[in-house]
Amino acid sequence: MHANFNNDHFIELAKKWPSEVPRFLYKNFYHKLVHLAQQRTNNRQASEDIVQDIFIDVWRKLDHLVSKEGFLIAPYLLMMVKNKSITYFWKSTLIQPLTADSFDIFFGAYLSAEDEMLQEELKQQLRTWVDRLPTRERDTLKLKYFDGLANEIIADRLSISKKSVERRVTTGIRMLQRMVRKG
Repeated sequence: MHANFNNDHFIELAKKWPSEVPRFLYKNFYHKLVHLAQQRTNNRQASEDIVQDIFIDVWRKLDHLVSKEGFLIAPYLLMMVKNKSITYFWKSTLIQPLTADSFDIFFGAYLSAEDEMLQEELKQQLRTWVDRLPTRERDTLKLKYFDGLANEIIADRLSISKKSVERRVTTGIRMLQRMVRKG
């Protein structure tokens, strides 16, 4: 964020000269927010779109936001970029044809410390979505991806065939893809 940023200045600007807010946001936040989004999305154009959408959202809700006691624009923008970037990442990942192998790659890849933090955030979001699945698919995906068990062990634990485990994994991933597309 801009080194000389002053939240009080933003609030005053928003109340007295709201037409200047877009320019202010761009000058003080745009490049850093795009950079942060790009770290999560790996897509420059999508990151720029995310930040622009957030700025439009701030513009639309400006009166409401600045009327909140203790509103801080910088943490708000950071939270929005984080959430929208994670949502973009999951939508772009899960809309692509996923196989159980590509899911394995996501959970087993070597990552930097920063990427590990992002991966943990994504896993938390994934857990939320997996918890919405029907019991059979939910339990199978949790054992496979969150507990790291092999299909043979999952089959033994659930008293089903290895082929049934594979079908449940495939069905669960397809359900997740549909869930993400719907938003």
